Amino acid sequence: MSTDIREYCKKDHAYLIEMATGLIDRMASLDPHHLFRPKEDFNAEKYIEARLKKVSDFHGKVLIAFVDKKPAGYLMATIEESEGVDALSKFPIKQGIIDALFVSEIFRGKGVSSSLLESIEEFFRESGCEYAEISCLATNEDAQNIYRKKGYQERYIDFLKKL
Repeated sequence: MSTDIREYCKKDHAYLIEMATGLIDRMASLDPHHLFRPKEDFNAEKYIEARLKKVSDFHGKVLIAFVDKKPAGYLMATIEESEGVDALSKFPIKQGIIDALFVSEIFRGKGVSSSLLESIEEFFRESGCEYAEISCLATNEDAQNIYRKKGYQERYIDFLKKL
């Protein structure tokens, strides 16, 4: 089994649409508050268009993972620097923000997430980032375990209450 990571290009668009739909569908299945749209009500084209613009605006990168030449997962990331109130209340930092990470179900447990994380962390280092940040739903224990194994630590815990 061979895993290759490459930067997104236009010919990967259909793969990205399919995997983004998979990501939102997975999030919908894990979200106890049911705030994510089901895939039938999800406009993947608009979502990807908005995400790609954000990646471009914030000097980020989109990576696509292939296992034995088959699309297996993707990662979208941006680079942000402290500004505004954050720069006043905290020491300013430049950090990489992983906005989306998804691995297709048939490729889970095969190291694809680790490969994507290692690749983007290298990009962050080369870009002068001091930290990398990623988040997931509290119910996504598989993702939490991967992130902990890769050295990520909890920093904030968000709470949500239906009114």
